[in-house]
Amino acid sequence: MRPRFRGQFGGKYKTQKSAGSTVAELDYYQGTAGTYAGFDRFGRIVDQKWKDAAATVIDRYQYGYDCDSNRLWRENVLTHSSTTNRFDEFYTYDGLNRLVNTDRGTLDDPPSAGILTKTFRQQWGLDQVGNWPTFKEGTGSAWTLEQTRTNNTVNEITGITGGDWIVPAYDARGNMTSGPKPNSPASAMTCVYDAWNRMVQAKNSDGSIIATYRYDGTGRRIRKLVGADPENPTATYDYYHNPAWQVLETRKNGSANPYEQFVWSLRYVHAPVLRWFDPDTAGQNVQTHYYCNDANFNVTALVGTDGAVVERYTYDPYGKVTFRASDWSERSSSALLERHPLHRPPPGHRDGALLRRLAVLPSDAGEVDSMGQGIQFRQPQPVPIRGGFAIGIH
Repeated sequence: MRPRFRGQFGGKYKTQKSAGSTVAELDYYQGTAGTYAGFDRFGRIVDQKWKDAAATVIDRYQYGYDCDSNRLWRENVLTHSSTTNRFDEFYTYDGLNRLVNTDRGTLDDPPSAGILTKTFRQQWGLDQVGNWPTFKEGTGSAWTLEQTRTNNTVNEITGITGGDWIVPAYDARGNMTSGPKPNSPASAMTCVYDAWNRMVQAKNSDGSIIATYRYDGTGRRIRKLVGADPENPTATYDYYHNPAWQVLETRKNGSANPYEQFVWSLRYVHAPVLRWFDPDTAGQNVQTHYYCNDANFNVTALVGTDGAVVERYTYDPYGKVTFRASDWSERSSSALLERHPLHRPPPGHRDGALLRRLAVLPSDAGEVDSMGQGIQFRQPQPVPIRGGFAIGIH
């Protein structure tokens, strides 16, 4: 099995399992000589179209932009045949081009008119430096979460009212030492850091250890020890990187056979192409899956070697993932990935927060300062599209 690439943003980008046999193809060209239908006149991505070997569309997103090149709307084309699962989105910005509202549901015609039928929405009230004095989340008919938040002079969260969330605490360097547990924000998670501000341990509120982490001299996480006793872990994962900090291989419990191996795209450092997965590390029946992504390089679908989608993914604006079956029905967890290489983190993190370079990103409550290397709950930043490329903290 081998990947093949045609161009970088221009033309076609192909992932192949063998010569002449396409598994998934990202096509910006779309067959019209002298034009690229996937881009507008300003080079912004307007049509992210994935096809299988029979040219059947397996994943597709279309986009519109405002005059400042902020993404105004996103149309999830394949959900148009569904009467219950529509995942179009419409975005609203303030005068500083900061995201202040997201609506999800069915786009109106024209799309610039907004969401006609809302099923999910989020709203942020931002202060001058981008902290969230208010945050709301709800369905199309009502808010299910309404919060007010306070911050100190270094933009750390000091109070959260609404939703019974745990209020974060910090050390003198700004690392979050305790705070809302990802995916369960009414429960606390404690974090321990080394002298270089790298998170070396995550604990439950009762003090029991979730996992312990080890790093190399450059700051890359190279080992994860799962369980309450690091000297006798229930599972050990060793990660092997290339110079670009991309995880190329994972070994589990010291096995001679790789647990996971990854191939990465030339288009972007956080864009995986395929994964080989050996769940029992026996060296037999290795699974192969290919990745589709949107214009933001978020992984949106996993594709089997036959070209059929086996799992899909949707995201909140700040990166919280929802796992879905190929028909877009929701799953409580991934049926295929023990660790999920989204746009933000490299593969290898499954504790509910997103590991990204030198930062751990708890998407429920906000991101972190990428210089801090730890959970800091400072100014959160979504990753919008500008000029067709992803921007934000990298």
